[in-house]
Amino acid sequence: MSPRDSPLARWNPTLKLGTLLVASSVAMLVTDPVTPVVLWSLAVTAAFTVGRVTVRALALTHLALLGFAVSVLVGNVLLRHQGPVVAVVGPVEVTAGALEIAVSLAVRTLFLGVVSVVLVATTDPVRLMTSLHQHARVPAGATYAVLAGMRVLEELPARWETIRCAQAVRDPRRAPGALPARCPRWAPRRSRSWSRPCDAPSASPSRWSHGAWVRVRGPSRDP
Repeated sequence: MSPRDSPLARWNPTLKLGTLLVASSVAMLVTDPVTPVVLWSLAVTAAFTVGRVTVRALALTHLALLGFAVSVLVGNVLLRHQGPVVAVVGPVEVTAGALEIAVSLAVRTLFLGVVSVVLVATTDPVRLMTSLHQHARVPAGATYAVLAGMRVLEELPARWETIRCAQAVRDPRRAPGALPARCPRWAPRRSRSWSRPCDAPSASPSRWSHGAWVRVRGPSRDP
């Protein structure tokens, strides 16, 4: 069963979005480490049970956010000095208050990533747009902006993979006729179509003639 066919996908999209916004607000307002850990555990459990989100999707989400979460953790431990000292690592004194806040902020980052993936994976963009307009009384222009944003998030992985394949095809170190395994058969054609505007003489300002600059910038007003 895909996430779009899961029990969570049958929720009213406005109610789902409101629930996630409330949970995210609670996580943003607290500084103790227990509340974000509990919210993160509930979010992961809900993603697996009622959201039918795959293990791979959640693993990639945590992997993408792990570097930022670790940097937040280390930065707060190094820069904050609050409460009693619980450990000494070289010249750094780790205090209890700084460690609590650091863990809270790091787990909060993972929690926000999980709920974002759950929302995107289990919500149809058209249903979300319609529900926001009918139930939340959001103006039509704003709902179309939400629809466009959801579409971008859905298509971003495929677009990124296409760009990577186009780069691999144009790699001068690639053997003639060899195609990376992950790239589809239309990758060379897409690579040529994307690179043509960049390789055109008109794309390089250094190749423009004086007349071309005059047409673009207009005639000089100096006497």
